[in-house]
Amino acid sequence: MKRVLVFATLLLLMQPGFSQIRWAAKAGGGPSWMAFPNVYMQDPTDANNTLQISPAATGGTFYVGAEALFPMGDHWGFRSELNFSYISGEVNVDVLIVKLQSRKLQSYTRLNIPLLFSVRSSDNFWASFGPVVFFNLHDNKGFESAFVDFGLDPSQYFDTDIPWGVQARLAVDIKLQEHLFLELKFDYDIGKYFKYENDLYHVRLAAQGVTGGITYLF
Repeated sequence: MKRVLVFATLLLLMQPGFSQIRWAAKAGGGPSWMAFPNVYMQDPTDANNTLQISPAATGGTFYVGAEALFPMGDHWGFRSELNFSYISGEVNVDVLIVKLQSRKLQSYTRLNIPLLFSVRSSDNFWASFGPVVFFNLHDNKGFESAFVDFGLDPSQYFDTDIPWGVQARLAVDIKLQEHLFLELKFDYDIGKYFKYENDLYHVRLAAQGVTGGITYLF
């Protein structure tokens, strides 16, 4: 992995115009939600009850950060960013037989490092795509708290820790005026799952968000 990063850095340094780095500040927000399929599991305290776990209502996300744009020719660029974000979405847990329900907001506060390639179709329009490496700085454990409402200890049944991960991002930037751009983007966590191993349910929720924001290019 280190060799790949070194090679990528050297490749960037060799590109014409690399010294013409542009810096930007950005902020924005929009709707977000947790994506995962409906899951059915047996209530450990009652063999006659079945739990249904599913995404619920939409939450919200916002971000603030700084970005460096590295020109790589007339129409291409590489964008590296450092930002902080909050992203959330509700999770619903139903006990089907006795008709009990618990709905909680699951949220993460993250440090994000997008690594994007950009293509310019005109002076007023950029499209970008690539991975975003994220580190979860805070997890409110909303998923687990839904089970506490039923008198369960979630630590005995679930492993939901996600210290870091990768998102896929697709973004467009539309020029509003000199130095000022409207950014529209879609982010999707890669690698959601709900599986049973070593006497625990290992859960990875996939956060998704559609955001609009303002980018100021210095």
